[in-house]
Amino acid sequence: MSDSIAIHLHIDKPETLPEGYADAIGAIFDEHASDVTDDPSLDDISGVAFVGTRNDIADDLCLLMKGGTLPAHQFSFTVYEEPHHEALGTLLRYAPGAGDFEAACTNTGEVVRSFADIGEAIAATTDRASLIAALEAMYGETNSHRRRMTGE
Repeated sequence: MSDSIAIHLHIDKPETLPEGYADAIGAIFDEHASDVTDDPSLDDISGVAFVGTRNDIADDLCLLMKGGTLPAHQFSFTVYEEPHHEALGTLLRYAPGAGDFEAACTNTGEVVRSFADIGEAIAATTDRASLIAALEAMYGETNSHRRRMTGE
């Protein structure tokens, strides 16, 4: 399939999730991907999915969190699609309360930025503190975007 791509999911601190959440997260990934390699620790669940599936998985994970009533139901995650053809991969990182961060990435999920991205950050800032904040945001800190969740 030419429009399929390797996709990976990593959950931060899965050991703190309420009972049953690991199974629910695995089921969400299974729903969107095939040839799934389950990792019971949730360090890296991988499979094959259509390009752009990272957004569907992220939305479903956020809906799962929204259904919970305790802070323990909230969790951070990273889902990324590996590069394909000549295109870089795409990473989506979500943290409750902070929102999501999307960036181009390598086949191991490392964020890639171009000189043009860095130049734009430099041109848009007027002092050292705002430049540092812009560069930190570019390289993995979450920004003010929000997943499509009612009430957040």
